[in-house]
Amino acid sequence: GGAHSHRASAAVHVDRGPRNALLGSIALAGVVTLIGLVLLWPDGERADELQGSLQFTSADTVFVDASVLAVEEACAGEDPEGCGRVRAEVTGGDDDGTVVLVDVPPQVSESGLRAGDTVELLRTEGQDGRDTSYSYFATDRTQPMLVLLGLFVLVVVAVARLRGVLALFGLGVSAFVVVQFMLPALLVGESGVLVGLVGSAAIMMV
Repeated sequence: GGAHSHRASAAVHVDRGPRNALLGSIALAGVVTLIGLVLLWPDGERADELQGSLQFTSADTVFVDASVLAVEEACAGEDPEGCGRVRAEVTGGDDDGTVVLVDVPPQVSESGLRAGDTVELLRTEGQDGRDTSYSYFATDRTQPMLVLLGLFVLVVVAVARLRGVLALFGLGVSAFVVVQFMLPALLVGESGVLVGLVGSAAIMMV
């Protein structure tokens, strides 16, 4: 048993030729990946311009933030009066300080939404003499997500220590490559195959 354990734990010898070939291949792949990143790296201003030109709402509809003042209970019956709505104050823009009352789905009312939270509203300019209208779009969960992210990082570092830190670094680099390189490059019209290969290689290298 002892002899077997000793043989199993012995270092595996690799000849210099195959080892150098492997290291050379990795280095070559790294150089090619770096060249690909330089050649395909998107123009940030062009990507921002294209992203800003993409709209899924009409020209007279914009997004505005609003601070929740009060939340009504979800409607239990067919009578919608006095329920299923949120009273909020618009923050920023031309309507800063305007208090509005908007309908929200029952799951939003029951999700823990409370006074002080931030919601995103759709502001539609009134046409033919009609008043400007507001509708619920989403709830801003930035702060809770940051708290969860912080707890996740603490747990990973506490459990895995150095390996956890390295793993988090790898995740960060991967996110950076996807958000700052791959998506903008595709947006400005670069080859999807080349962007995918170079981006995947860059992530793999980390």
